[in-house]
Amino acid sequence: MHGTEGVPNIDYKQYVVARFFRLYHVYLVLIGILYVYLHRDSFPSMVFITDIFKNNHHLVDQVLLVRGWLETICTLAWTLAVEIVVSLLAPMFIITLRSNKALFYGLIPLVIFANKNYLCIVIVQFLLGIILSENFTKISNMRTGKIYRYRYLLLFISCILFSWRPILIFFPLPDYLASISNNILYLDTFLITGIGAFGIIAFIIHSEFVQKILLVKPLLFLGKISYSIYLSHWIFTTIFMDKWESILSRMREGKMIYCMSLFVIVGTLLFSTFLYYVVEKPFIQLGKKVAARIGKTE
Repeated sequence: MHGTEGVPNIDYKQYVVARFFRLYHVYLVLIGILYVYLHRDSFPSMVFITDIFKNNHHLVDQVLLVRGWLETICTLAWTLAVEIVVSLLAPMFIITLRSNKALFYGLIPLVIFANKNYLCIVIVQFLLGIILSENFTKISNMRTGKIYRYRYLLLFISCILFSWRPILIFFPLPDYLASISNNILYLDTFLITGIGAFGIIAFIIHSEFVQKILLVKPLLFLGKISYSIYLSHWIFTTIFMDKWESILSRMREGKMIYCMSLFVIVGTLLFSTFLYYVVEKPFIQLGKKVAARIGKTE
């Protein structure tokens, strides 16, 4: 695929290969670990092996990201399917924005409508991310105008929107407002939180002070292992919730929250670090090599 003037060409095959190696292999490891844990009573017997070959517990479906069975083992699996599928569309959206901005921005209302009925519910969030990346320099250098003048107010509103889902738990909308938001305006909670994230990231791009805070080494490291954190925290949450009743019988519920938090946070950080260096980073490097080899053969 060809870029516009001054923009390097995008090799689509290389991009797809790199994304696949970046995302999929850590997911496979996590699914394998969770599957063994959830069916540990039959591991490693012939029943365990037979169940895999017969797909009795939908392991094959989840490995292949088959829609409808993505939450049988790991509730978070649907997001990987979204990431992979929408990543395949991202280059087309980028080229559209670079070549015809009016068409790109005109697509957003259409995608919001189609999201609810025909497409993935988070495509708009990807479009917002593309807008941020393409306007990075402009946003970071912005020092005048109404948007700049009201940047802190916009940040506050963005934080409210980003927190919209938990806010609705404590302060639910009346039924008629919820119906208007979801069924007429197509503003579901995923879209609203995505708009909030857009505003927060835009503020960070603009604010050198916030960037300096985010550039401290511990936060940079958390960013580096964030994908492994996202996937692996579910293992420790699952293990703790599975043992909830037996642990609760030994301590008060108040202490349970602290124990669970400590167990999940420490376990996730340690295991995510291991995953990053043993699985994620080597496959990222392998993906780059494979992608580069594809580029040389064409």
